[in-house]
Amino acid sequence: MINSIVKGDCLEVLNSIEDNSIDCIFTDVPYKQDFHNRGMSKDRPNHMKIKEYGSDSELDYTAFFNLCISKLKHINFFTFCDKETKFEFIKLAKERDFGYKELCFCKTSPAPFCNNQWLPDVEYGIHIFKDLEVMGSYETKRSFFVMVNFKEPNIDHPTAKKVSVCCQILKNITKEGQLVLDPFSGSGTTAIACSRIKRNFICIEKNEDYYKASCERLKTEQSKKRLF
Repeated sequence: MINSIVKGDCLEVLNSIEDNSIDCIFTDVPYKQDFHNRGMSKDRPNHMKIKEYGSDSELDYTAFFNLCISKLKHINFFTFCDKETKFEFIKLAKERDFGYKELCFCKTSPAPFCNNQWLPDVEYGIHIFKDLEVMGSYETKRSFFVMVNFKEPNIDHPTAKKVSVCCQILKNITKEGQLVLDPFSGSGTTAIACSRIKRNFICIEKNEDYYKASCERLKTEQSKKRLF
């Protein structure tokens, strides 16, 4: 499975991976937040796409987190999250006496989903760790990002994160040659980022369309690397 995108349910595939074999889990978990009445009208065309892929009220975060940390050599878990999911993972970290760091991604041109609410101009990330040296430099280890948009352009996926941002975070929490696992691969951004900065990866995606598109995206990325 190393350096490939695997099609399947993340919990089933995770169970097949050897314990204590992964250096870092880097993902974007489905959120439990229902977007209706939180700034995005249910009539907007993108609402159902995001609800279908980016929201999952049935996901047991505790069971998922426990399974993830059983696969890690050391506690080194990062996920992008919304404001509610963030507190779920902070609670899990505190209960286990793990360290945690909140990252903020501030968008200067947020989507106009006002709907009598605050603008959705901030997204979050949570890094959970124990006995981990945060690498990188004074510049790369800043915990806030300011950008026009957090989404990678020209990618047909509602929550595709910028590859450049993922590369910067991964440089701070992993070393070259280490193995990164993404249980919710989506558009394949983790695979692309790892390929660019010389990390190994295992990515898991259950949606057929996103799986095929991300495999093609990775193939294109690897072809460019061979050319240069």
